[in-house]
Amino acid sequence: MALQSGLDQAYCRLQRARQEYDACSIMAPFGGVIGNLIISEGDIVSAGQECCQLFDLSKVNVVLGIIETEINSLECDRRAELEFAAIPGRIYEGQVFSINPAIDEQSKTCRISVRVDNQNGEIKAGMFAVAAIEQKIHPHVLMVPNAAIIERDQRQLLFVVRGGAAKWCYVDTGFKNETCTEITRSSQNLQEGDSVIVSGHLTLVNDSPIVIVQNSNEEVSKQ
Repeated sequence: MALQSGLDQAYCRLQRARQEYDACSIMAPFGGVIGNLIISEGDIVSAGQECCQLFDLSKVNVVLGIIETEINSLECDRRAELEFAAIPGRIYEGQVFSINPAIDEQSKTCRISVRVDNQNGEIKAGMFAVAAIEQKIHPHVLMVPNAAIIERDQRQLLFVVRGGAAKWCYVDTGFKNETCTEITRSSQNLQEGDSVIVSGHLTLVNDSPIVIVQNSNEEVSKQ
């Protein structure tokens, strides 16, 4: 009777419909927020049609272009500081996550990715960023502020504070960055913690008595 009445065929169609309905539920491989939704409720969607994008912004990968002459000095896990144009004044710390082994033939740059924590969700996909990345690391070197070093008679020197007077200290320098210069040799046996003069010293002479004003001197540091 079930066969003659068509009940069996109807039951088969029901089971197939249930399987097709279950196949309509697509599970994403990660949790996140839907963005760029391009369909609406009631639309007919065909197989393979793009519907939306899924964003997990708890950590973001910032893609940067590094010129080819600098790329061999970089390694994964190097520290980076990033500032986003849309979030001025805020510095985010990250780490180099990946380095593309290929150089772009036209721009002569190499793409690297810096991973940044974004738990508060301030960084959005597509934002523009400027980054400063650790390049060559030289540990345990004696450093002074760049402003401390002046040149006289084609020799580099700085003034170190000793006993309330400014002492000439001829120096040989090594590596240099935007803020500090490495000291490889000094005539006054410059040591970590010594105070050096960084302003008002262009007309000083040796053994000039000085009065230290707050923020007018810096200490030598070892990094």
